[in-house]
Amino acid sequence: MCATSRCFLRLQEHDQLQPLAWDAGGAWRFELQLAVNGGNAYALTGVLRRGEERMDVAAPLLIGAGLVFTQDRVAPIGEDTPLEWLLQLRTGGAIEIAAGETDELLGELCSRASTPPLCLPEELRITERVVAPVCCLHLSKARYPVESSRLEAELWFDYAGRRASGVKASRGFFDTAERVFTRRNREVEEAAERRLLELG
Repeated sequence: MCATSRCFLRLQEHDQLQPLAWDAGGAWRFELQLAVNGGNAYALTGVLRRGEERMDVAAPLLIGAGLVFTQDRVAPIGEDTPLEWLLQLRTGGAIEIAAGETDELLGELCSRASTPPLCLPEELRITERVVAPVCCLHLSKARYPVESSRLEAELWFDYAGRRASGVKASRGFFDTAERVFTRRNREVEEAAERRLLELG
């Protein structure tokens, strides 16, 4: 449509139609950015990145259907973009965090499976650690029915003393004292789950 000059954007009913050109620069990627906002606070904002290009998440006129619309162009946005984060920061603006609450925030953001990539200032940098998990199986008598002789098996993984359940969707663990994030190894975990299913 753009190539044949048949793509237009009109935000308000009485606005002029704005012709749109296709932006062939590639897909925009959504990121979270935590930056200093005054002496004792930080601001969590959203940005769109594409190579060296950067655009505030509030700058596009419209984002929807996998596309980013600016004043005169339309470009794709990454398929894995978490729309709940993008929409919240577009409509609600920056989220202010007190300096004393940053570790709690980072712990929450790092562990959540749906958190977008996170850009941090130097003083809040996190080291990422890779640990080979030890696969563990806890066997117990089945609770239901009471007279059952069957066993229940609970799969979990030991990451250097931190226990992760096979059913939880957390990405890993954040150590606030050492500022280290231990990422869960999904490949190893899924292989263990498949092996259990194969064994019945």
